[in-house]
Amino acid sequence: MALCFIRQHPWVGYGLGIYPFFKSISPHNSLLQLWAETGLLGLVAFLLFLGATLKISWEKLGQDKRLVSIGLLIGHLAFLLHNTVDFTFFQPEVSLFWWAVAALLTAPSGPDDAENRG
Repeated sequence: MALCFIRQHPWVGYGLGIYPFFKSISPHNSLLQLWAETGLLGLVAFLLFLGATLKISWEKLGQDKRLVSIGLLIGHLAFLLHNTVDFTFFQPEVSLFWWAVAALLTAPSGPDDAENRG
């Protein structure tokens, strides 16, 4: 069903929250659901955000080899991998943790880190 929605409105999608109206909860793939609901523009924006988050996290990991940073990055990647076959990204009580982990991974770790980014 998601591919039908994508075919009909590939660029801007149908709008957020369309699946309950079509007698299907989710396509069980967060990227497909995101593409169907927000279109290609929304999907590309989300993938660019993911790429930037992972790039910043990887660069910080090279400087800061604390186990907490490694654990956060592993949890971040595990959530993304899990959502290729499930739709927990669209459950607010679950995705809130992912957004918090993404914020912790990309936050400046000190004054020197903040100056280097700005």
